Amino acid sequence: MPSRPHVARHAFAAILAAWTMLASGNGIAAESPPPRTIRVSGDSVVKAAPDRARIAVSVVTRAPTAREATEGNARTSKSVLDKLRSAVREPGEVRTAGYDLAAEYDYNQNRAGGREPTLVGYVSTNRFAIVTADLAGVGALIDAAVAAGANQIDSIAFLLDDEEAARSQALLQAGKKARSEAETIAQSLGVGLGEVLDASSVANVMPQPVYGRAKAMMMDAEGASTEVVPGSLEIGASVTVTFAIP
Repeated sequence: MPSRPHVARHAFAAILAAWTMLASGNGIAAESPPPRTIRVSGDSVVKAAPDRARIAVSVVTRAPTAREATEGNARTSKSVLDKLRSAVREPGEVRTAGYDLAAEYDYNQNRAGGREPTLVGYVSTNRFAIVTADLAGVGALIDAAVAAGANQIDSIAFLLDDEEAARSQALLQAGKKARSEAETIAQSLGVGLGEVLDASSVANVMPQPVYGRAKAMMMDAEGASTEVVPGSLEIGASVTVTFAIP
């Protein structure tokens, strides 16, 4: 039977050998080169005709007192609301979008003397949002609101009911462009194109320019009927893909 010191030496040697192999294996893994990849991006823009319009109009009333401002605004707002509700057809809607009452000060009159600004009155603002599927009638709705007493056109935006279908189409085109670019790069480098290692995408409807307040009020002041011509909506998509080089 071998002596205990001899057994201990064999056990230590086995442990040392195993540790050496493990350390050597870790060293090889750490020194292995990163995978070879090709990273590309593809962009696409799809155009679609809008099928809804959202119009924001306001009734702004100024008066010396808060009560006069709110009462005057309430009368005019009721007239505007009644007119719009009779003009907007289903499935459109008219709703209150916001209401403000604020004091109005003159900050310039007493600035030189260092005195407090002067209260000149109150401003009551009632905002309405109109959504309509009758795009040809948007100008007539604006004229009706102004004729009933609305004195501020805040914005006009054109919308798309089925945005998902347009987004899918844009993403599909962007993905095809990304793969085509990757194939071209791989061919130029004389390498193959492997599996997809990573992919990300972004798709959204690009907002259209809207009418500003000054322009809308100027059109009304000139006495001409308002003409609104909706253009195409643009849905943009971007796809970024990382391919392996086998």
